[in-house]
Amino acid sequence: MTTNKTPQPGEWWVDSHWNKRPNAEFGKGDMMFIAGRDVKERTIYQDCSGFIAIVYDDNSFWDGYHHEPACTGWDWKPEVFPQWYQRIDETGETGDFFVNKRVDATKTVRVYPDGREVVWDYPWEECPYVNQYVQITEAEAMEMLEANGPEPAVVEDWVELTDPNHVLRPTDEGNATGNVDVGQDVTNSVGWVKAKNLRRDGQTVGRNTWARWRCRRRDLPVIVPVVTHEPASNGEFVETRRENVLVEPAKRELVRTVTLYFVFYTDTPEDLESFSHSVVFGTDDLNDIRGNWKFVQVYDSRVVTLEE
Repeated sequence: MTTNKTPQPGEWWVDSHWNKRPNAEFGKGDMMFIAGRDVKERTIYQDCSGFIAIVYDDNSFWDGYHHEPACTGWDWKPEVFPQWYQRIDETGETGDFFVNKRVDATKTVRVYPDGREVVWDYPWEECPYVNQYVQITEAEAMEMLEANGPEPAVVEDWVELTDPNHVLRPTDEGNATGNVDVGQDVTNSVGWVKAKNLRRDGQTVGRNTWARWRCRRRDLPVIVPVVTHEPASNGEFVETRRENVLVEPAKRELVRTVTLYFVFYTDTPEDLESFSHSVVFGTDDLNDIRGNWKFVQVYDSRVVTLEE
């Protein structure tokens, strides 16, 4: 950065904000070569477009510019960060895999596949084996980190049922935890058996703790048998084709239907006559309402479907 406020002959000065513009490329006024001074000691400069001019006020003209000691000519390009590097020698880093990320001209961090970043104890220029690193692109670094990361978790098609109040559906499956008689058709079953075959569908998991229970994930496609019928010569429809079709599940699944009761309620009959109170109850059992108030009058009801 700037070491002296007034530019000196032979120095290269650069606009400090040029690289913050979209698709930054040096243009007129972005890079200055200090050519010398005139007889009045005014600074003479040339910019990268070939424009030559005299600076009449060095105290304010160079605000927003800085001296670039590393610049040696018009084809110089400043370093762009972050930069990514990989150690290439065989006797280098050991242990967990990582790549090196130069955050800026002095700060470097090790980036691990699990997202950890460990800052180097010294600047990049002071690394004794910096020539043993090869620069790679960010895309290559991300690919290496992913390839050396932990194996992705295996997502099972089935989910264990642990809620004791879960009502078993016919397609849920149970696996006996011991030598248990589970019915005259399925006795001492080995492996997973559908709840409907165990005659446990409609019951809760809590009533059947003799088994482990599982259900198939709802977001998985299901196989649906499709039967095609076509008219025969006698006019009757007969089966002509049967096939299994993979069907994606609906994004929203029906849970249950409830009856919403619109009621007037009160503890005194006088208020009931004036309809001074009203509330909406969502329940299938009107006794839930009548258990809380002495006088209840239903004036409307509606059946609605709840979705998750």
